[in-house]
This record gives sequence, C-alpha cells and structure tokens, in this order.
Amino acid sequence: ALFHHGLQRKILLEHNEDFCQPADGSTPPPGDVCEQMNADASDLDVNAAYYLEQIDHATNGTAWMIEGEDQVAWIHVRDETCVAGPDPLGCHIRMTRERVHVIVYRHPIPHQPRR
Repeated sequence: ALFHHGLQRKILLEHNEDFCQPADGSTPPPGDVCEQMNADASDLDVNAAYYLEQIDHATNGTAWMIEGEDQVAWIHVRDETCVAGPDPLGCHIRMTRERVHVIVYRHPIPHQPRR
C-alpha cells in the first residue's frame, strides 16, 4: 500500500502480517492458501517499492511499472533459486521481502523533524 504523508511524498506501507499466523487469534486458512497469500503480499510490496523508486516518491506520480533490466534479472534469479529448493513459496517470500528492503533503502526518503 502507498501512503501520503505531510511531506508530499508517497511512502511504502509494507505488509507485515503473516497470513499463516493471524494476530487476532482467528483460525488461519490452510497452509498452502496462507503461504500463497504471503507470497502475493510480498509481490505487491516489491512492485510498489519499484514504482515509488521510479516516480521518486512524488504524490502526483502516475507512471506504472516500467520493468527495468535489473528487475527482470532479479525476478529470474529469484524464480530459478526458489523453484529448486524444498520450500518454493517460503523462498519466494523471503527473497522478495529482502528485495523490497534493498529498493527502499538504496534511496531513502529524507524526513523532516516534527515540531
């Protein structure tokens, strides 16, 4: 999700929930369903992070995903790495969440102190 704050910049609100362990104590969906939900959430986050980087976090940014060579190469490495492992969805989730942090922190947004 994207959030507008007082600096007229968009920031990423990264998914931090684990659909396999609901914080509210409710019964989680079956393992394969909740893991897919976690993978889908990680994909949404990495796409939002790329988008924000491309528009330089501007609130009036309207462009949508121009897939750069680095993104295509990274997706290929992630998919090839994860398909060969014992936990493909878990690998997908971990690698994608790590990639979100790489993107977000390579050009951090300056924050002004509150008054």
